[in-house]
Amino acid sequence: MNAAPASPAQDLAPHFSRVTTSLSRASGRCGTSLNRAATRVDDLSLRSLLLARIDLVETLDNSKRHTFPRVGVAIVGAQKCGTTTLASMLAAHPQICLAANKESHLFDQAEVQRHGPTAEDIEHSWPDRQPGQLLLDATPSYLYLPGCLEALVRHAPDVRIIVILRPPGERAVSQHGHERRLGSERRSFPLALALEHRRLRRSKDPLAPESAQRHASYRDRGRYADQIRLLATVTDRYRIVTLADLIKDPTHVVCNLYEFLGLAPHSVPALSRLNSGDGRRRPFATTTARLIMRREAVAAERLLCLPTRTLR
Repeated sequence: MNAAPASPAQDLAPHFSRVTTSLSRASGRCGTSLNRAATRVDDLSLRSLLLARIDLVETLDNSKRHTFPRVGVAIVGAQKCGTTTLASMLAAHPQICLAANKESHLFDQAEVQRHGPTAEDIEHSWPDRQPGQLLLDATPSYLYLPGCLEALVRHAPDVRIIVILRPPGERAVSQHGHERRLGSERRSFPLALALEHRRLRRSKDPLAPESAQRHASYRDRGRYADQIRLLATVTDRYRIVTLADLIKDPTHVVCNLYEFLGLAPHSVPALSRLNSGDGRRRPFATTTARLIMRREAVAAERLLCLPTRTLR
């Protein structure tokens, strides 16, 4: 009696084993390509075999990519609102390891947003980390630039996020001075404000190193209410403080943040304003910016239930 002929799945099973192994080594995105191929396979048993192999490849790929420490704390902004000062005070706690350059800028890169950080990225940004420490990333662009908050939470679902704010008019003037010192802004503050909308509209890639979103977003970054609403849709693990409160009572603010992070009590270092510019006062520009950005300030105060004039 003749044996029953082998099914297509039995004939091709060894070939799929070799093909999927080769593809998995060639590209971390092989699962997407194979899923498309699987939809074109008519034989149900063959399709099941292929899909099972895809699941295995994706599981192995993800396990290799994420078997390293995750970011535990992130100060995501706003820029020029005291993030450097706050980060240095939090980093005085022995259970926190601040990124080597304070700002890792991992999650404002398009490649990391698509695929997540690698073990090498983490090692480069936190070379001195010790077992059990929380990794602190204080990159203030995350609150504003697109995709950053989502990528951060995908990488570390349990990350605790901190936002520090100051009056948006003051912030805008401080950013303009910062960009002038860097050489990326040559226009006066009133002219830069007048041209901002056009420059942002013409900037096609917000994540590009020289984009207008990074260097000329003086008023747009001060729209805190929109950014906080987005943050609230991404995670509920966040706290918002103001620079005024940090200056007024740094011990109270930092101790509350230690508690939010689940850390043991620790002494709070003396407040020292860091990265605050060259100290030149620009009262006319600041007054002008406060008047122009009053609507943004009021919207943030109402959303966050802050006392009147906290951000004006």
